Amino acid sequence: MGTIDQRNNTLRMLIEGFKYINLDNNHIDTASLGSIFRRLIEDFPSFNRRKNDYLVPTPEDISYLIAKLVEPKEEDTIYDPTVGSGSLLIKVAEEIESKKFYLYAQEKNRNMYDLCKMNIIINGMFNNINALEWKDTFANPLIKKENNELMKFKVIVSHIPFFEKNWWKSETDPMLDTCNRFHKEVSKLNKGDYAFISHIVSTMDEQDGRAAVIVPHGVLFRIGIEADIRKDLIEEDLIEAVIGLPSNLLYSTSIPVSIIIFNKKRKRKGILFIDASKDFINNRAKNKLSEDNIRKIVTTYKECKTEIRYSSLISKEEIRKNDYNLNITRYIDTFISTSKKENVNTDDINKEIASLEKEISETQEKLEGYLSELIKLKK
Repeated sequence: MGTIDQRNNTLRMLIEGFKYINLDNNHIDTASLGSIFRRLIEDFPSFNRRKNDYLVPTPEDISYLIAKLVEPKEEDTIYDPTVGSGSLLIKVAEEIESKKFYLYAQEKNRNMYDLCKMNIIINGMFNNINALEWKDTFANPLIKKENNELMKFKVIVSHIPFFEKNWWKSETDPMLDTCNRFHKEVSKLNKGDYAFISHIVSTMDEQDGRAAVIVPHGVLFRIGIEADIRKDLIEEDLIEAVIGLPSNLLYSTSIPVSIIIFNKKRKRKGILFIDASKDFINNRAKNKLSEDNIRKIVTTYKECKTEIRYSSLISKEEIRKNDYNLNITRYIDTFISTSKKENVNTDDINKEIASLEKEISETQEKLEGYLSELIKLKK
């Protein structure tokens, strides 16, 4: 690790080394350069560390998973209200083969805002930026229409800051929010998770808006005001899927996380639960999703497949009975279910045991007979 001065000297030498590398279009394409830059950001998640300020990019595997889940299309507007370094937004945009898409993002941290702009430019998406703003998304949402209403987007992705405390302590009281983004008691929340979710839902396109949000598990089952907001989201049929991921995937925390998918144009009834918490590659410092792990999650989601101990489509009525609790383990058994144990026919099992015991007895008699013959021959 070395001292701070030693680490700074190492970084300086790395940066100076780039002046000897030809990075023009004849030697390296934009996609490759962008991929290298994002990899550097991902491999050095703490090089921009300050007091209470950490660079925590969304890992490439999770970004890729989200890109496949939201399926961005040509001409889509893509928005990240907590864009950070921009890697998640860029990975989603890369799913569109043409260059016809429009990027929107906001970030309150100036260092992250500058890094995001650099990231987008290096990845060749400068012409796709319609708005990249630096300010607090809650206190000062800057991406609006001319009539001062919030813009609506086809695709929204976000790795929200977990457990953000005093999230409203800024320029604006959420109770005076002119954009009508928040639940009536949202200012009483001691964590900002559902404030971020409320903002995201309010910016979804009314006809075809879809969103994928990385959240801590507590969002699925915490009580109080959070439960009230969760109830509203469920009753309004906005939540399409809840996907549980393994622990230790992120840089910022080792806890397991989930992805909630919201959809304004959903066709299926109920909520699809996927428990992918056991499917991962152990990769030293942190776990990682393999191509097969990602493919299985995406296929299960798109085809709405149900699989024992992996995925289940649960009706709104059943979720109501569970007081709008979305904890994945309530709906997907990781062990053999009780109902299956009850369906076992003990009479059939007893008959099979008796039959096997008879066969064993007959076989034993034959063996004893053969042994007797062998003994006679020896004599």
